[in-house]
Amino acid sequence: MVKRRNNLNVDLEDSQLGQLKGKRDQVIAATKTLELAAQNASWAIRDFHAEFATIIGKLQNLTDEQIEALKELSLEALPEKGAFLGTNNSLFGGRAVEEELTPTGRKKRKREVDPLMPKKPMTVFLAFSTQQRAVIRAEREKQGLPPLINVDMANEVARLWSLLPEEAKEPYKVKYQEKLAEYHLRKEQYMASKNPAAAAELVAAAAVAEVADEEFADAVEDVEDVEDVEEGVEPEVKEEVKKKDKKDKKDKKDKKAKKEKKRKE
Repeated sequence: MVKRRNNLNVDLEDSQLGQLKGKRDQVIAATKTLELAAQNASWAIRDFHAEFATIIGKLQNLTDEQIEALKELSLEALPEKGAFLGTNNSLFGGRAVEEELTPTGRKKRKREVDPLMPKKPMTVFLAFSTQQRAVIRAEREKQGLPPLINVDMANEVARLWSLLPEEAKEPYKVKYQEKLAEYHLRKEQYMASKNPAAAAELVAAAAVAEVADEEFADAVEDVEDVEDVEEGVEPEVKEEVKKKDKKDKKDKKDKKAKKEKKRKE
């Protein structure tokens, strides 16, 4: 049977036309299968996220081993997630992205973090958030309510913070300032340990400060001695006081010399 369309004669019984229709049907079927698979994967990811949030909400005190195990089960560990969200389009003919790339196409260098480096304290709001999240979880569990998902939890904590009066925020601010001062002190000590020259300078500065303090103390003692001597003390007693002062000063100088020698060694 020959059908005429747009001035073209098409033989509907041609075997090649039948093969082309078969290929078209295969494409349609494969597309529908892919759509169904993507939909099923999306549902599975949502179910997994809900179940994962439930588990996290029930566990209040996690050990390091449990945290690492949960990280392996998190959505970030699923390569399929990136495929369906567009971050890894290997299922759609694109190349798999194994490492994060910069806009220029070069591999982004991972910054190495020294585990001994002091960590900055939590900010005022973050400290409040950490405390309130535990309170909210405990209250909802006590009432038999399901745990809040991350977005709802964040919104609830932000709402509570906005309703908190300034005088109630003050203890968090004071605590933060204390921890910040402690952090700066530990950071200076850490940087000194990483730089021996800087550490030596700190030791020398401390020694100079110690000597200055001792000299100041000596000066104060001398003034006190003079005042005592001038208060009508007998000449013999004055002489004894002066001898004792000389001996004390000599002993202090000897101690200073020993400290300086030990420091240089």
